[in-house]
Amino acid sequence: MSYSTQSAAYRTAAWVLEHEADAATLADGRSLQLTDQTVSGVLRGVPVVDRTKTLLILAADDSIVRVSLVRPGVTVERLDALGDGQSANIDLQSVAFTVVATTSRPAAEACYLAQSTYDLAREASKAYELTREQVKTREQFGAPLVKLPAVASNLARMRVLLTQIDAAVSMLEYEGEPARDAAEIGLIYRVARATASNAGTELARLAHQLHGAKGIREDYALHQYTRRIWESRDLLVPAAENLAALGRHALGSGEDKVWAETTPARA
Repeated sequence: MSYSTQSAAYRTAAWVLEHEADAATLADGRSLQLTDQTVSGVLRGVPVVDRTKTLLILAADDSIVRVSLVRPGVTVERLDALGDGQSANIDLQSVAFTVVATTSRPAAEACYLAQSTYDLAREASKAYELTREQVKTREQFGAPLVKLPAVASNLARMRVLLTQIDAAVSMLEYEGEPARDAAEIGLIYRVARATASNAGTELARLAHQLHGAKGIREDYALHQYTRRIWESRDLLVPAAENLAALGRHALGSGEDKVWAETTPARA
């Protein structure tokens, strides 16, 4: 994984995410009570998936602490969700934690925006490939579904959306100019996340539309892919909040400055 920064704080946060985020979720823990050894409090609406075993908390002192979700003192209350991924309320009662990094909050949040954008891109690609196979192999009126103009058009639209998501990922992988400061890097990550989120949301909708009623009676692989798209879209910084932050920045800075900040000059 590549992050466009020379900042030590960003590199630290990136390391944490690369080594911890596979089965972890990140939460804002400024409302929690931390002592030298334990953490207490309730976190609401934390994004989780079935494989989530670890909670990474951005503490009020900007450290990142790790808490196991399977140890005594931790209660995870799963919340029902339809279409917007999975979330949970997590109650921590004097639970021991481990400090895994000390970094700046903007750096950690930006790196998590990057991580969630990579995750969304991976699941979007799977959803597209599964949908393409579905419309190529399933027949109606004696011909594959893809022969119907409306189906072919929607599949092509999905491919365009996947290209937009790939473009968002390329923003994260471009090394950029060393002179870029943390604020500009964070803005680039927000734009990448917003681009991927918008495209991923529509791609997921079209995937389900092209699958028709498949998956109503039993779980289907597409459900797993689209749930993870919606989860990645709203991890830590919800998509709506991310777009609002970009809008405020554009109003304050102007279109030209935003363009210059988010479009690296290429040789």
